[in-house]
Amino acid sequence: MKSATVPLLRSISASVPIAIPPTQGERTIVRAKDVFSEIHQDFEVWKTNIPESPRHETRVGVFEISYDARFNEIFRSSKRAFDQISLTQEQIIAFALTHRSWLSGRLYGTFFLFKVQKDFLVSRVTITRDETLRISPQRLLDKWILSARDQHRIVLPL
Repeated sequence: MKSATVPLLRSISASVPIAIPPTQGERTIVRAKDVFSEIHQDFEVWKTNIPESPRHETRVGVFEISYDARFNEIFRSSKRAFDQISLTQEQIIAFALTHRSWLSGRLYGTFFLFKVQKDFLVSRVTITRDETLRISPQRLLDKWILSARDQHRIVLPL
């Protein structure tokens, strides 16, 4: 249920500094088979296999949603431009490697906004039953509604 007084994103990491290490911009999700046991084919279909610019260490926060919402609503609620809150594919890979404990538990997803050329997409990382990682992409404007009760997580640069 939407609320005018309750923020959509609730930080669960405010007291803990989380940093994604520097990246070279060379790795893409399609080629991260050493990190993800399952990589959804839409990463290839949507032509996301494009290297990006190197990035310095990036501080991020981990959030849960306070009420049900679509991706577009969730990311807009940060009140920052999408370019400012998107991560590179290599940063998403690095987060999964270095901060696995911040990923949401089984079946629920941890979501990251990323950009391929001019298109913003959302990646969903889940932990499988055998404790490996699965990743799939969604369109930012998908009509899919995330349920707050499922404790999905959102990772955003601070």
